[in-house]
Amino acid sequence: MVTSGGDSQGYTAAANHSSRPSTGNMTTYAPTADRRRSLLVRTSYDEEADVYDDGCLRVEHDNYHVTCKGKALRLTRTEFLLVSHLVRKVERIVQSEELWRNVWGDTKPLNAESLHVFMYRLRQKFEPFGIRVENMINVGYRLSLAACCHQEPS
Repeated sequence: MVTSGGDSQGYTAAANHSSRPSTGNMTTYAPTADRRRSLLVRTSYDEEADVYDDGCLRVEHDNYHVTCKGKALRLTRTEFLLVSHLVRKVERIVQSEELWRNVWGDTKPLNAESLHVFMYRLRQKFEPFGIRVENMINVGYRLSLAACCHQEPS
């Protein structure tokens, strides 16, 4: 039996069971009003074209295409689906089980170790651009763009 600390404590998530991420409300959350204002100014989400673009990170959900500061990133399908789901809830915690179901559906039970490996790989790919994939222990993950526009890629 595979368990995740947060999921065994009764955390539940509304999940999209299809292989393609659903379009969702891209409302951003930030702890301060100034941070919220800066995110809302920078963030653009075109639901008709299903594209997220904040000037630093661009995710074209229909085309499986991700760019950071104009540079295309090579992501596997699984990595893309994880990013696609995280970017729909940017700066908000997404529960591990929700991420798992979005990518693998209900056919496989949550494997926290496998999910952690994929998130580690995403961290390595986004780190040069100042984008952080944060692990919220026993809960899930959060995509943080705070330093993205202030750091040059190496």
